[in-house]
Amino acid sequence: MQITYKLTEEDLGKYISTDFKAKEKPISKIISTIAVIILVLIVLMALIAKEYFIAICIFLLLIAIYVADKYVPKRLKKKYIKKLKKTSTINELRTIELKEDEIVVSLPSRTSIYKYSEITSVNLVNNYFVIIEFNLGDSIAIPGSAFSNNTDKIDFINRIKTNAKIL
Repeated sequence: MQITYKLTEEDLGKYISTDFKAKEKPISKIISTIAVIILVLIVLMALIAKEYFIAICIFLLLIAIYVADKYVPKRLKKKYIKKLKKTSTINELRTIELKEDEIVVSLPSRTSIYKYSEITSVNLVNNYFVIIEFNLGDSIAIPGSAFSNNTDKIDFINRIKTNAKIL
């Protein structure tokens, strides 16, 4: 099975707005949640003790944490896409070929070969992106526009899961 596609503006927009790790609760999210709770308690104690300067400073810190958590990932994605557009790799034709024992990902500038044994997971994110994660920390995000219909997308995912022996 072979898929050939170019990234569209819709793909780029969905890439920026999609949270690829929404289902996972990484340790940093847990720590930041605990920190926010502690800071809110400190703000309340400072207000009770009439220490308004400390309360305002901590409140501003809470706002900074919220902004960093909410907007920094999207900004980094936008910078990444701008970088891709400058190097003109955004308009390159991409090919993903499922062979019997490997996946070949080809761009005009490079080709990568992955063994099925290196795959840790295959997921459909936001009902649009097919994400293939490898044990080396690498991953591939294939947009929905690469497939002619949902049946092809599901067939692609199932074929990879079968070859990689992922249940």
